[in-house]
Amino acid sequence: MNKFKWGGMNDPDVYLDNFHVKTLHFLRLRHRFNRLANEYMKENNIERAVVVLDKCIELTPHKNIPYNMFMPPIIESYYKCRAFEKANLLAEKNAQICDDNLNYYFDQTNEFISTISPEIRINLQILKNLLILSRTYKQNELAQKLEEMFNGYYQNYSDKMNRSQ
Repeated sequence: MNKFKWGGMNDPDVYLDNFHVKTLHFLRLRHRFNRLANEYMKENNIERAVVVLDKCIELTPHKNIPYNMFMPPIIESYYKCRAFEKANLLAEKNAQICDDNLNYYFDQTNEFISTISPEIRINLQILKNLLILSRTYKQNELAQKLEEMFNGYYQNYSDKMNRSQ
């Protein structure tokens, strides 16, 4: 993990084109780090698991490799390691990204919204996963915020889809 040359994918001055970003998603790089962290957790080596998760976050910043559906499992691993502050920060950042995306999507015409419905559903599912995690790990203040966000967007989505039929 520390000897491999990662090629600067976390360097803010390095541009990763769509092909490379999709390749990293296809290779499920974040998922692989998470699996390693979970193996350390099984061995009760929580400190090492957190080091692996931290390395994952360091190497795959959202700016270069956008957060996707593989972030909630990483957040859950932080929760399992009792690294609540790190988990909550990532959950809030991931929720903010979904919030920004959904704000943009719902600001479009109904015709456009119907064409991007899969993207809307992915963002809603990520929010729901974050909500479930925050409830499960008793992060009540965050859970309340996520619940309000999710419910508002879900209602908006339902209303728009019912009107378009």
